Amino acid sequence: MDTQDLQMALQGYQSQAQTIAQRIGELRQKLGLGNARPGKTHYEARRELVVEVNKPPVKRALSAKARRTIAAAQKKRWAKFRAEQRAAAKKQPQRVATAGA
Repeated sequence: MDTQDLQMALQGYQSQAQTIAQRIGELRQKLGLGNARPGKTHYEARRELVVEVNKPPVKRALSAKARRTIAAAQKKRWAKFRAEQRAAAKKQPQRVATAGA
């Protein structure tokens, strides 16, 4: 191989490296690591991701009115369910035991 072939190979590899770096950046953005510095190692980026995933969930507070609304809707659903159960029980004929059967 002469130097011209080596220089062409080097240019090709540099082009591929730029493409790969761009794709890595896109993946980091999708993972929420968009502001990660380019020279960051895989382990540093992963550690940031694990910290993000392991954050405790933010508790969302409901107003008293919202809790009452939800409770009323739940009671209404259960009342409907129980009414349907009672109606179904009334529709079923009662069995009569016969002797010798």
